[in-house]
Amino acid sequence: MLLNEFVLKNDLKCNIKIDYEIGKVVDDSRIIQEFDIFVVIKGLDNNGYDYLNSVIDKKVKTIIIDEDVLYDNESLNIIKVKNTKTWYLDYLIKENKEIFNKLKVIGVTGTNGKTTSSYLIYNILKKYKNVMLAGTNGSFVSIKGKEYRYKTKNTTPKLNVIVDILLKHPNIKYLILEISSDAVENNRLGDLKFDIICLTNIGHDHANTHKCYENYIQSKVNLFKKFKKSKYCVAVLNNDDKYYKVFSKAVDKNIRIVSYGINKGDIRGDILSINNDHMMVKVVDYEHEMILGTNLLGRFNVYNILLAIKVCEHLGIPFSKIIDAFAANIEIEGRYNKYLINNRQVYIDYAHNPEAIKEFLCLINQISDERIITVIGAGGCRDKLKRGMMGYYAKLYSDIVIFTEDTSREEDVKEIIEGLVSEIEDKNYYIEYNRVAAIKKAFYLSKEKENIILLGMGEDSYGTNNEFTDYKVVKLFEV
Repeated sequence: MLLNEFVLKNDLKCNIKIDYEIGKVVDDSRIIQEFDIFVVIKGLDNNGYDYLNSVIDKKVKTIIIDEDVLYDNESLNIIKVKNTKTWYLDYLIKENKEIFNKLKVIGVTGTNGKTTSSYLIYNILKKYKNVMLAGTNGSFVSIKGKEYRYKTKNTTPKLNVIVDILLKHPNIKYLILEISSDAVENNRLGDLKFDIICLTNIGHDHANTHKCYENYIQSKVNLFKKFKKSKYCVAVLNNDDKYYKVFSKAVDKNIRIVSYGINKGDIRGDILSINNDHMMVKVVDYEHEMILGTNLLGRFNVYNILLAIKVCEHLGIPFSKIIDAFAANIEIEGRYNKYLINNRQVYIDYAHNPEAIKEFLCLINQISDERIITVIGAGGCRDKLKRGMMGYYAKLYSDIVIFTEDTSREEDVKEIIEGLVSEIEDKNYYIEYNRVAAIKKAFYLSKEKENIILLGMGEDSYGTNNEFTDYKVVKLFEV
């Protein structure tokens, strides 16, 4: 497409100095090519205007701006819009309208359980459908059983990243997205519409982004206003969550609500038995009563399982086949990853807020009579209000706690740990400012058959000068 045609098609105003066959429309100065159009966006971490000179040095011929810039360049076409970010997101959806129209789009939001619930939906659907999942652990695509994986940033990737993957795999029919409150707050997906939107639960997190708890909840509520105009649409809500009524009232009256829960809901689950490897769950709805066996453990996973069942059932997968899918071993990176190292039970989990920490440690107490040694930190430059309760629950449900770093960013590790121990009355805990040293201490303090719990990090590298992940450190003790 010629630049002149692009301008006319998108109702833009531009005094075209030179017309040419355009390439892509991008917002990343690192990947831009000479014939691409550069959209200059002020982001949270990066300001596109800071990279204009480097873009022009690459002989890029057209930029889209929302602020006045002065460039005495006869070959540079300048297009001005009201807001470049809004324009770019609208452009991506409009330009790829055919792709989005053929997709069933499923969004999963909530404080805890997004990653597991999203993956469970993907794990069931990939046996029958061409499907994509974008979330915390990256993006996964399954086409006729062949799987592809892409490294993507953020719990919810940027819309242009999602579009690029969809363009590589035009046969994708189902798109599952983990939706963080941060993504909603910062309009990362624009006006993308959903067929199914699910709520896992509401807990304490992201006060740094939303300033107060009410704003955090509202950001989740706002997602439930983004349904397609279709009778097919459904909201899947946790009926046991204390904010169930808030969300059910927020859903348009034309959208069907399906609820799930342990205590109440259209589908319910009850743990019949549990040990450190397996859990039996009785699943009941208005038409079925079945026993489900799974390696996923704990009350929190009952909720994740029920959510996935209702979504997949709505998408046309037979109930019995959904139940059968849980019989196979399911491993999710950063979620209850278990290792037997030097005859110790070692668990790695991404739990990084009070509710998740409490649930995880309660589960370990339920399935084991041995001592629990927990290594935990908190992310720097993030929600400080949750740190006291994080430390309190870690101490309450562990025999030994070692407080340490966890992606401290620009914040002083000592200040972070002070917040973690602020709600603990006694001083019966350890502090080790280096995470590798903290994990080593956990092994040295432990005895055979005891439990070592590493919370918060998972597969992420931590610290500014450290390439290790929890997984790599743990492997150092393997004999």
